[in-house]
Amino acid sequence: MTKPWGAKFSQTILKIFCACGGFQKAIALNPEYAEAHNNLGNVFMELGRIDDALDSYRKSLAINPDYVMALSNLGNAFQKLGRLDDAIASCQKALAIDPNFADAHDYLGLTLLKKGEHKAGLEHQRKSYGVVEFRYGSDSGFSISQ
Repeated sequence: MTKPWGAKFSQTILKIFCACGGFQKAIALNPEYAEAHNNLGNVFMELGRIDDALDSYRKSLAINPDYVMALSNLGNAFQKLGRLDDAIASCQKALAIDPNFADAHDYLGLTLLKKGEHKAGLEHQRKSYGVVEFRYGSDSGFSISQ
């Protein structure tokens, strides 16, 4: 009988579950470990447990309110839930702390695109990727060139 998922998928899931346990152990040893809370949130995102990810990112930010990676990840989680205004606020806060943080530009750009704010969204995407130039065109929405 053929397995519905390949061995590579099974190994990936196993690594995710091991990471989850590892971060939970790190937090048990040091509840003030902001990076572990953030990374646990990332594992929850991979598992599709977005509400749990939000909780982890918020715990990370309660420890370190200026942790730009957690702010960006929080913005991404909000965006996945359709909470676009919350996503924008979180990413903008991250960019106020570090204007060059690529993930915050990426998530903010994606969120703005979802809101229909194409010009601003594409500008943040451009900043995220650095070398890619985005051009907004009225006839086709947008185009990408290098």
